[in-house]
Amino acid sequence: MEGGQKRKTRGNLQQNLKMDDKPSNENEDASNEASNLAGHIVMEAIQANIISEIQGIRSDMKKELGETVGLLKKELVDFRLEVNQKLNSIASDLKEVTGRVEETERRVAEMEEWSTEAKQVLSHVLELQENTQAQLTELEARSRRNNIRIHGIAEGAEGDNMEEFLEKFITTELSPLNTTLGLQRCHRSLGPKPPQGSNPRSIVVCFQEYKTKELVLRSAWKKKEIHHGGKRVFFEQDYPPEILRKRKAFSTIRKALKEKGLRFQTLHPAKLRVFFDDGPAIYNNASEAREDLRKRGMDSLDVEVPERGTLATRMKQLSWEIAGGTSRRHREARLMHIQEKLKGFRHRSDTTQELPNVTD
Repeated sequence: MEGGQKRKTRGNLQQNLKMDDKPSNENEDASNEASNLAGHIVMEAIQANIISEIQGIRSDMKKELGETVGLLKKELVDFRLEVNQKLNSIASDLKEVTGRVEETERRVAEMEEWSTEAKQVLSHVLELQENTQAQLTELEARSRRNNIRIHGIAEGAEGDNMEEFLEKFITTELSPLNTTLGLQRCHRSLGPKPPQGSNPRSIVVCFQEYKTKELVLRSAWKKKEIHHGGKRVFFEQDYPPEILRKRKAFSTIRKALKEKGLRFQTLHPAKLRVFFDDGPAIYNNASEAREDLRKRGMDSLDVEVPERGTLATRMKQLSWEIAGGTSRRHREARLMHIQEKLKGFRHRSDTTQELPNVTD
């Protein structure tokens, strides 16, 4: 009985405890719902605040981006205008430069054409001048055909009368001549009197007859050695300076030929004849002689500097020429053109010289 009573009492206590636990659970649920609601409200408030801030930031960024885009657009427009202006300026400068280049090319072409024609005219004039100079040299040489030059007679040895001194000296040293000398003129070569101890000036002697002059000259060469006052005297032809220069160019060659034991002869007016074992050879100038003698084994002549060509030849070498050469008809036409140019130049020169007289 006691055990049953105890179990009953225990069951009542558990039932009472259960009755007491039910209200507490309901309070907890209510509080949980309230806290959840409050948290939800707070979250919504935070969310709304965040959204508002994001919208504000978005608005500010949109505003700043709009301002930046507007500024960039303005700068781009300004930059485009500036670039266009510079491009227009560059295009204008380029056009001006292009015009100048075209003008320069045109002037250069004209200058080249003028230079070519001027060189052709100058070459033709130089050829005429060389031909004229050759003719003048020939005339001068002919005018000296009756002259001889005597080298080695001391200054003052002739005294006051050169003609008497020479007649006595020639007839004494070259006797017998069996003819009268017939001296026309005789004098020392033009120029200042040399100082004491220097080589005396040569004596120029002009004979009235060419035969007498040749007789005297050949007699002197035949005697070989003639002396006066203890010094050797030389007789030679009286050549113009141009021929003397050409003959002097053979001096080194003549020296080399003497060393080789080869016989040679200087021909009139300025040629060299060399007698080889296979026959004689005649050279018209020193360059031709040097070239041939080098081929024959005379290498000592290599030290010589070759003669330069004439000015007309060098002008032709420097001038432009048409590729493939020119025909005879073209050369004749060009020669006529050059002559017309020269006539025009002569006409302008005459007009220019007459202008001062007109103004006076």
